[in-house]
Amino acid sequence: MCIRDRASTASAVVIPPPTYSSTGDTLGANPMLNLSPEKAQLAGILATSMSSQPAQAVIAAAAPGVDYKVSNTIDLGPSNQQPSPQVSILVLCSATSDCQAGASALLDVARDNLVKLQVGASVSPENWASLTVLQEPTAPVVTSSSAMKSAGSMAVAALLAGIIGLLMYDAVSYTHLTLPTICSV
Repeated sequence: MCIRDRASTASAVVIPPPTYSSTGDTLGANPMLNLSPEKAQLAGILATSMSSQPAQAVIAAAAPGVDYKVSNTIDLGPSNQQPSPQVSILVLCSATSDCQAGASALLDVARDNLVKLQVGASVSPENWASLTVLQEPTAPVVTSSSAMKSAGSMAVAALLAGIIGLLMYDAVSYTHLTLPTICSV
């Protein structure tokens, strides 16, 4: 069993091309102003494509032994996630794997897949969305071990089960006690 106790992160944003009116006037000269949850579909498709078998093979070749998660949602609180044009990458690895190389390879896969998706959809190059890196892959940081968390949770559960068992035994044994009867003469 390989314990993945280190993590590296990276993020990028899918930016739509500028939009123009039918007369050629620029409606959205700054495409960054066009970012909204409604524009997040392409980022969602891109995130999904980064989990494909070919993408996994590229990542495995660049950084053997890493696991990764790709998402295009922003967490706005408990049970409230909103689609976003931002693609977030989390790479988990052991001490012998290279998390940062995995995150870097994922950004490369994202760039390649974005181009392939747009070519496959017959989008003309002047209308292509682009991928801009927001956060370069970080140096790996040590994370808390989920195995230790699981062991701690099991110990607490066992302790609680033992206490409940003792309380139940005590309750059952108390009802079987015979109380002395007072005899009147």
